[in-house]
Amino acid sequence: MTNDELLKLLGTILKQLREDKDISQERLAQLSGVHRNYIGRMERGEQNASIIIWYRVCESLGKSLSDLGRMLRK
Repeated sequence: MTNDELLKLLGTILKQLREDKDISQERLAQLSGVHRNYIGRMERGEQNASIIIWYRVCESLGKSLSDLGRMLRK
């Protein structure tokens, strides 16, 4: 898997997790302390976010980085 493919897959997973919680990008941004535009770029696979950002976003969604890793392997 290329880096671009991985970023797109992570973005797809992030969007699905957010939609499953029925929250907007703006609300997720508020919960995680990340700008709404940054969340959008992550979901589109355009942003290579740091592990710290991923941790904050996952935590805001009630998930762990381990959960995210398991989702990547499916």
